[in-house]
Amino acid sequence: MCSSDLPSSCWFNNGSTNSIITCGQAVTTNLAMHVGSNTWIIYANDTLGTIGSASVIFNYDPILPIINSISLNNHDTSTDLSYSASKSVLISIRYGTNSAYINQTLNTTSYYSSNQVTISGLINNTFYYYNITIMDRAQNRVQYGPFNFTTTNGTCYTDAICSDWGMCSAIGLQSRTCNKIYINCEYSTLPALTRPCNYVLPPTDPILTSAPNSSLNTSQTNQTRFTLDLKGLSSGTKTIIIGLIIFIVGAGIIWLIIRFRNPPTNDIIPQDYDQPYNPPDNNPDDQYLDDNT
Repeated sequence: MCSSDLPSSCWFNNGSTNSIITCGQAVTTNLAMHVGSNTWIIYANDTLGTIGSASVIFNYDPILPIINSISLNNHDTSTDLSYSASKSVLISIRYGTNSAYINQTLNTTSYYSSNQVTISGLINNTFYYYNITIMDRAQNRVQYGPFNFTTTNGTCYTDAICSDWGMCSAIGLQSRTCNKIYINCEYSTLPALTRPCNYVLPPTDPILTSAPNSSLNTSQTNQTRFTLDLKGLSSGTKTIIIGLIIFIVGAGIIWLIIRFRNPPTNDIIPQDYDQPYNPPDNNPDDQYLDDNT
């Protein structure tokens, strides 16, 4: 407070220098500002040298905000509006069904450079107009629009996410499972859950099969004919089996050749009938005939 009713001198400081002003008059000169926050202080003193002051703090930003993008996701009674801006802003959305009288307003209360707001309470399947006004912290305002959008008829549609097709079944069908991207919506195109396919029998192991031979005679009725089924085996397995068969057959042939060339020593040697037969000495009671009998 001053000690007298009228100050004798006044001046102000803009954050860097002091400037003399006329007490009681508006300041119109030397109002230098810089971008960002500014603090101005007004001083006054009386004839007794008592000094009083008052200050004001404000933000100076001469750069206007810009909206970079706007997108909408419409529903039956609402729409989601997403935006991005060049700086943090408040937005005000005015909307209505008449372009000449847009009478409904949605205002935000927080500064964002990108955000999503929902306009609710709309009528389904209805054409709307809207415009957007953005304001930065320096209270620079820019309006965009008018734009428009149409709410949906109450039914939303979505695509499907499906698994890979399964193996072909014995009845010639493949199957898969599908889910909606948005659960509460209907399929835009109903996905197929089955499709035809060509079923291929899996490979089988080699088996021995037997069958009676009706052409065999009575002495052969207890014999069995064996066949080896090599269908479905790989070429390497077939080669091994055929090699074993050849080895077994070859070994049998070699054994037979050795057998006939070297007969066993305990075989009976045929009697030479040109020589007299000499019975064993341990049979003295036997009667023998001479060569003339």
